[in-house]
Amino acid sequence: MKATHAFAKTLALVALIVAVGATAATWNAARVSAFNPQPDPPAFAYVGIVFSQTARLSVVTDSEVQPGPCRQVELQFVDAAGHTLAQTIQPLRPGRGVFLDLNHEDIRGVENPTRVEVRGMVSCPADPSSQGDGSGRKMPPLAADVQVIDNVTGKTEAVVPSVQGVIPSVQR
Repeated sequence: MKATHAFAKTLALVALIVAVGATAATWNAARVSAFNPQPDPPAFAYVGIVFSQTARLSVVTDSEVQPGPCRQVELQFVDAAGHTLAQTIQPLRPGRGVFLDLNHEDIRGVENPTRVEVRGMVSCPADPSSQGDGSGRKMPPLAADVQVIDNVTGKTEAVVPSVQGVIPSVQR
């Protein structure tokens, strides 16, 4: 009888400890929250290109582009030191892609000309006509990627998607 009573006390104590631990974990988890009001811009890892390869940065939106600061998108390739290798500003149109190509043969003045590490960057140049607009309109979601294309065959050898699948904002 004593053994059964001692076992029941031990079991009740273990159940109490588990319940208190679960309550504490739930209590803290319920109170901790995070919210990022500024969505991240398209972000890409560095990708290496060699002789006879081209890097292509592509951006597309399926949503209607409203008047405002991001009617155009700036596409850029930078090297590992942050130097701009290629750059363009193009208008956004629903369902139409914009892209920037960087051919390895066009790159000059890098340390290792055999293999160049490049990274795509997407940003929104300021639109002076939208200053003080106050309309509250949002940039349409973007989808972006970097492709490595073989110049001889025209085949895509690699695709590097942006960190975000749908990018509701742009850099800067």
